[in-house]
Amino acid sequence: VTGPALHTISFFVGFLLFSSLHIVIGEQVPKTYAIRKPTPVTLALAYPLHWFYLMVYPLNWLLDRANAGILRLLGVRGGPHHEVISEDEISAIVDTSEAHGELEKKTAELIQKAFRFDDQIVRHVMVSWADVDKLRVDDSPEKNESILAKTLHSRYPVLDTEDHVVGILATKDLTSAFLERRDNIWESLGDTLRSPLVVPGSLLTSRLLEQMRASRTHMAIVANEDGTYIGAVTLEDMLEEIVGEIEDEWDSNAVDAPVTPTESGWSVRGQVLLADLESEIGFAAEPAPRVSTIAGFVMNRLGRIPKVGDQFTDDDFVFRVSEIDGRRIVRISISLSEEIRQEIVRPEDGS
Repeated sequence: VTGPALHTISFFVGFLLFSSLHIVIGEQVPKTYAIRKPTPVTLALAYPLHWFYLMVYPLNWLLDRANAGILRLLGVRGGPHHEVISEDEISAIVDTSEAHGELEKKTAELIQKAFRFDDQIVRHVMVSWADVDKLRVDDSPEKNESILAKTLHSRYPVLDTEDHVVGILATKDLTSAFLERRDNIWESLGDTLRSPLVVPGSLLTSRLLEQMRASRTHMAIVANEDGTYIGAVTLEDMLEEIVGEIEDEWDSNAVDAPVTPTESGWSVRGQVLLADLESEIGFAAEPAPRVSTIAGFVMNRLGRIPKVGDQFTDDDFVFRVSEIDGRRIVRISISLSEEIRQEIVRPEDGS
């Protein structure tokens, strides 16, 4: 091969050769080696990097001042770009460090959950109002004491005769009243209650945490735009979004799993959020006003009070009410439709 063809071939061969050497030897190998052996690499490069920094500092300072001056003219203020790291960049660093074994999986998950916590809303963290253990001022002392003995919570919302939350009862306040042998404890319950913190379900959990710290309360009542109570959230509920389930000696070990695989599909607790259900089994429900849980979705589709055995099909999934408590859906059975199951089995039969 001679002439122009030789020149073209030589150019491409040289380009591929030096590009490969640059990527492998100039980038990948040093980066991987430094990640695997950070201490010896740091000690070996500390002085050379320090002298190089001093050598290029005047030029770097000049460029930084020019950059800051132009940004100031455009109305943008802040520190130098090299001092600013975005949340996405930190998340990518965490993922890379975990992949290379520099961060334990639990530590990486903790950092990622802390980032997600700032974007969550209270509605996704709260306990549904139907599942909140409540006391009533018009109930007998025996009934309220029975609820306290069975549930053993540290705080309870207290309702009046019109189902309005009149306050939060801290059990330590009630214990103090019993130890002091006060008279007519239940009749004078209002004197023991603490003011309730009522927040909208659309409030960010990070904002609620600030409000709880400012008001020095550990429980908030969650309400809809029309003032209807939809749930309650505690400081522990929010912490569990970051560190996982927190259990003490009073918590039962027999936890009712929210989504349980079965032979035919899944058994799902009624208060599971639709967003969580999508990540668990792949079902994406059509958005509907004031519907955030699978129980609400089923009731919205049925258009009436459900009963055990009610079922319908939606988006290749069959939903069946398997357990109710009064008017409340406790658990729902979900399975793939017959057509989808046949499509899954058919390729196996043909093999």
